[in-house]
This record gives sequence, C-alpha cells and structure tokens, in this order.
Amino acid sequence: MDEKDKESTNIKVDDKDNQSPEKNKEDNLAIGMCLGICIGSGVGQLLFNNISLGISIGMCLGLVIGSSIKKKK
Repeated sequence: MDEKDKESTNIKVDDKDNQSPEKNKEDNLAIGMCLGICIGSGVGQLLFNNISLGISIGMCLGLVIGSSIKKKK
C-alpha cells in the first residue's frame, strides 16, 4: 500500500450528514408510475386496442397521482 491508499482508508465517510434530495423525497412517484403503467396497459387494450397509448396515458396519470400522495413517516 502506498501513502494515498493509507490516507483513503483513514478517511471516515459519514452518510448521515450526506442527505441528498433523492433520499428525502416524500412522494410516491415510482409507485404511481408502476400502477399507472399496469392499469393503463389493461385499459388501453380493452378500450383502445392499443397498449402503447394506454401505457403512456397511465404513466402520466400515475405520476400526477403519485406526486400528490405523500408517504407516511
């Protein structure tokens, strides 16, 4: 080990102080998108006979619904 490796092993990283905005999100965007895609594909196939249209509309609606619902702490 050279001196740079020794210095890097001595540095302590404290993840508690490193609060990025991605970790502090309190909305359900991913859950809303997943549900929107699933429901949209079914509705798109039944109503429009076009799954891609249903998925895109469902994903957009899922984003709106997911961003409006806050997570419980």
